[in-house]
Formats: sequence, structure tokens, C-alpha cells
Amino acid sequence: MAQRTQHQQASWLQLLCSGDRKTFEEFVNEYQQLVFLCCRTLGLDADEAEDVASETFLAAYQKLRHFRAASSVSTWLWKIAYYKAIDYIRKNKSNNELIGELDKQLANRKIPSKPIYSEVVEG
Repeated sequence: MAQRTQHQQASWLQLLCSGDRKTFEEFVNEYQQLVFLCCRTLGLDADEAEDVASETFLAAYQKLRHFRAASSVSTWLWKIAYYKAIDYIRKNKSNNELIGELDKQLANRKIPSKPIYSEVVEG
């Protein structure tokens, strides 16, 4: 992230929120890795993450005039990316894919050989 003084950051945000194209390009360049990381963290592959990142920046551009500096730009953008990724997963991942991913996660955990409930019934 670019190092700006508080005054520079306020001026930059004002330009960004006004729809200045050059500032928006800087915004995308500055935050694209953060958005991509958010998408990958939620289990999207690289191609899916790039698609969702594009949707995220489009949504951010459309919502810029509503941005309030109550939170940081990175927090605001992460939240948009998170919800866009969740929407993508809901629309594009089948139940079988989700179950397969859960099975992989469970396979890496130690599962007791005897069900826990049997101890209660037998004991």
C-alpha cells in the first residue's frame, strides 16, 4: 500500500470518490493483491479469484460515492470482495463440489475409531 500522509490520503480518497479515472487505476493496482488474496482464502482457484476480483472492483467503483472513511479503504474493499466471493461460490459450486471439499478437509483430521455417542450409551 502506498504510504501517504493523512492529508494526502484524504485528498486521494476525495479524488477516488469523485470518479477520477487515474486515481481509480492507482486504486486497482494498489489493492488487487489484497482482493485476490481474499478470494483465494475462500477457496477459489486462480481463474475464479481473478473473475471475482474484477467484479469486486466494478462494485467498488459503483459504490465509491457512498464510501465513508469510518473504516479503511482496505477493510471496505475486503468486505466487498468477501461477499462477491461468497455469492460466486453459492452460484457456481455444486453441492457435490462443496461436499468433496469438506471430505478433503475431514480426511486431514483425526477421526475417532469409535463413535463418541457409543461411550455415552455403553457407559
